[in-house]
Amino acid sequence: MTPARLLAAAAVVFALAGCGSDPKPNTDGVHAVVASPSELPSPSPSPSPSPSVAVPSDAAVPGAGVPTPARTTTKAAPPKTTKPAAPKTTKPASVYYANCAEVKAAGKAPLYRGQPGYRSGLDRDGDGKACEK
Repeated sequence: MTPARLLAAAAVVFALAGCGSDPKPNTDGVHAVVASPSELPSPSPSPSPSPSVAVPSDAAVPGAGVPTPARTTTKAAPPKTTKPAAPKTTKPASVYYANCAEVKAAGKAPLYRGQPGYRSGLDRDGDGKACEK
């Protein structure tokens, strides 16, 4: 381990020690042991790095500079399109015939599906043509 990375790791340990959090498992199952601030030795001034040692700006962040694989969250929902409503095969009857005798008396026999007054109760064989006989 290079001196710069060792220094960065020590800085991370000291930063985590100040959190006072309980040990929790990482994603790889390894526990981090964190001491409370009262258990730590008093900090002593650390020597500054010599000018010949370059400390990268990402040294304080473990794994920084390492590309991470792109994560895919959820697929975006396809855009909603408004479709016109499918035409109804039967319209609500504005005219009501109780039986085929009334239809014939009104001179409207036979009634076809979609026409006012048509209903499945008047269509015996279900072919879309009511009061045909």
